[in-house]
Amino acid sequence: MTTPLMQRRTLMMLAGLLLLGSSACEQDAAQHPSDSTKTSAQQPPPPPGTVLDIDTTSPNDNIATAPKDLAADSLMLRSPEGGVARYGVKSGRLVLRYGEQLRGERIVMFDDYGLKERIEDKFATYPPGAKGPIRNTMTIVTPDYYYAADPDSRTAQQVPNRIDDDYAASPDSKTIPFAEWLLKRQRAQHVGDTTINGYRCRIVQMQAAGGPVQWYLWRGIILREAGEFTQAKTHHILKVQEINVNVAIPDSMFALPAGYKVTAPPLPKKPTAAPQAK
Repeated sequence: MTTPLMQRRTLMMLAGLLLLGSSACEQDAAQHPSDSTKTSAQQPPPPPGTVLDIDTTSPNDNIATAPKDLAADSLMLRSPEGGVARYGVKSGRLVLRYGEQLRGERIVMFDDYGLKERIEDKFATYPPGAKGPIRNTMTIVTPDYYYAADPDSRTAQQVPNRIDDDYAASPDSKTIPFAEWLLKRQRAQHVGDTTINGYRCRIVQMQAAGGPVQWYLWRGIILREAGEFTQAKTHHILKVQEINVNVAIPDSMFALPAGYKVTAPPLPKKPTAAPQAK
């Protein structure tokens, strides 16, 4: 049975990607949860060297101050090449750390203005042994597919990426940047503005299946996240620790490593229109 926690974890998996408009990927991940979607009370502890092998120090805000030419929060309607642009910079690598009742790390790499992205996410509840979610996942997005991978079991699910086509077919694509369109589909609310070490951010909030979540977005990129798993009574915060943009990211980062077993679950069928009466 799909629980709110499983649905919440699906949202969390895609949060850094801002690909929340893809209902096919969300439904598939919720209907075919891996063992990593279970709480620590439902499964034995992972073996040493996997998800619990993490740094439990709290995150800080000591990132370098934003260069003046990057401080502004801005999005593009199209990339300089004329394609869809999800982020306001071409490429980047970020490291974020979890705090409050979660401990762990998220590494984000992207290229082509966010159309290619890789997220490595590893966290556990804090203090050790507390009831709540644990996780060790890798998510890869290309213009053609999403891959939701479990590094411990070396398995992955492959789902077609349809969201770019949905956006291109929408009348909004002529006036609204891709990232704004995704947030609009999720009914996210703009609740404030702030600055994180010179990076000017919008704060948006939405109600997810497992509880509320806030994102601090700079050029569409999450620099901070605050949320809760209501069912597990777990609060967390995620803070950026390192940010490097417009850097070279090897194409190999957007392909699954060798040795993964890939499955492609069936997608829900699109409803057909009822015939009109003559």
